[in-house]
Amino acid sequence: AKVPLPRSPPARGPARNDVDALILSHWAKQLPDFVYADSADRSSVRDPYLAFVYRPDSLLLPATLAAGASHLYAAGVLEQADAFERKQRALNRVIACVRQHRSASAADPPAVLPFHVSEEAVAASLCLIGLEIMLGSYTDVLQPLIRGAKAQVDERRRITRMARGRLACPRPTIMLGMNVKMLAWMDTFSCVPCARRPVLDRKFWADEVLPLTARNPRGHPDLVFGLSTDMFALIGSAATLVQELLGGTAPREAFAPARAALLRDLAQKSRELPRPTFGPYCREEDMSVGALKIRTKNACIAAARAHSLATQIFLLRADTTTDPLPRPSELAEELLDAIVKVPIDTHASTLMLWPVFALGCESVEGSPWRPFVEAQLQRMFAKERLLNITVALDALRSRIWKVEGVRRLAGGEDGGSTAAGEHARHSPEGWVRQCWREKLQLCMA
Repeated sequence: AKVPLPRSPPARGPARNDVDALILSHWAKQLPDFVYADSADRSSVRDPYLAFVYRPDSLLLPATLAAGASHLYAAGVLEQADAFERKQRALNRVIACVRQHRSASAADPPAVLPFHVSEEAVAASLCLIGLEIMLGSYTDVLQPLIRGAKAQVDERRRITRMARGRLACPRPTIMLGMNVKMLAWMDTFSCVPCARRPVLDRKFWADEVLPLTARNPRGHPDLVFGLSTDMFALIGSAATLVQELLGGTAPREAFAPARAALLRDLAQKSRELPRPTFGPYCREEDMSVGALKIRTKNACIAAARAHSLATQIFLLRADTTTDPLPRPSELAEELLDAIVKVPIDTHASTLMLWPVFALGCESVEGSPWRPFVEAQLQRMFAKERLLNITVALDALRSRIWKVEGVRRLAGGEDGGSTAAGEHARHSPEGWVRQCWREKLQLCMA
């Protein structure tokens, strides 16, 4: 049942009607809780964001309405038509904006920063990616949008370098850096479980992403990445390596040493995480500000560890022709321990879809892990209302855990199936190859 609209929605501002007013209010008050791993400084992002939304002829306004409507549709508040109408309107505006620009050259640099590479335009592009995640779209829908946003950021950097300080350009707000990090986050989790090379290469991370995270005080969670920045960069490298192996573009003998190096890096980054801080137990409503910060940081530590373990398991399961060390089953036990240390009511839980999905792939019929994974994903959806979570749960139930699909794996690499009615238990050894073969292009953001 749809939730009725409030009789007295908040002040409309730029909203044209009561529905748009509801969407803007929802975005400003609630959506940041589902996006940022550490919410302490989110107002520093929201305030400049809303300033762009309230500008006359704002490009960000239709994009924000589309993203907010998509989330309210996923939450059962709005009809699908409400979300899709606003999505199409926002997409048309962004496309028109980008098409109006002409490429700048070193011989004729622009005097003013072109609008299509402004931070408002970049933010609008990020909204288009975010709403597809909310709607549970597959990554083949996300990737062109990610490439478009990357092109905007690359062009902005090229123009500012070419102008050498002579460019009329307002000083960017914190929002630009946040959106660059959000782009990296969305790209990273479009690379697994169906392995693919990330759109953002190592140079983009070095030039655009890592300088932003380097500004954080040592050991302090990043607003977007928490304490998982290093893990996220390595997930892209792991996905690239697995894609090359399964796609046949790299020899198998080259895979083992490259995998070993990545496994060492993931384990080392996990060891470098801060140690959790423990204090006396008290209910969240009774916690002091300091105690809440400790709880948030502890959750971010566990989330980073979970990402390291999930990605190590992913690498090990990609090629089972040799007896791997460490054993994936042992890492899965550690993964479960890390997941349960990220309380569902913490902001770090917004980062946990990939680790929980990987644990689900490692679970066998009759294992207590399977009902735990189902319940955890259901709790995550109840909190976040992002349809990519339900798509991931459906994929586990109907593809990864399905007897017939797993039986094909037992038939060998040619995918040959056995006679109808023959049964087999799910075995976790083949899930990475199954995701690749069946093109399970899920988004784990």
